[in-house]
Amino acid sequence: MLFKTDPAALLHTGKKSTRSLTNLLVRTLLHTVAASFNFRPGLRRYLKTDSGWFDFTVGIRTESGSVATAVRFREGKVRVLREIPADCDITLIFASDGAVRKLLQATPTEQIFMLMKSDLRTVGNQSYMNLFFFYLSLLLHKKQKKLRTSAGRCPPIRPAPWMKP
Repeated sequence: MLFKTDPAALLHTGKKSTRSLTNLLVRTLLHTVAASFNFRPGLRRYLKTDSGWFDFTVGIRTESGSVATAVRFREGKVRVLREIPADCDITLIFASDGAVRKLLQATPTEQIFMLMKSDLRTVGNQSYMNLFFFYLSLLLHKKQKKLRTSAGRCPPIRPAPWMKP
């Protein structure tokens, strides 16, 4: 039947959506990352080396499948993908949605601790994970710096006495 009048039937399409709000959050943030690298020349220069552009794809998903997306760096352009492609260079697999949100607020040291505590595991080339985290730190460095100093782990850097401010 093409037209159903039952409101409950309109809500149920037979296909269960397993994506969460965290998936929407991650995709939104990845779109921000993509726009930043695509339109800011100061950031775009990090996508290139002497031998050419970095070309790799990072998949991000949870064990339950509530988050599943990817970001592709190719020929100086950054693009967010709806699904994780089969030729993904590195896949970050999080234990839960909470672990994904935890990574977004983590300092680089805490990111490594997440690997050690099994909140995060990877499949693929670890070098691309480090490069991706470096790219994130370029955008989040002020927040990460504030987190380090507020937690008492890293005292603020003061100039040497002989240097003028």
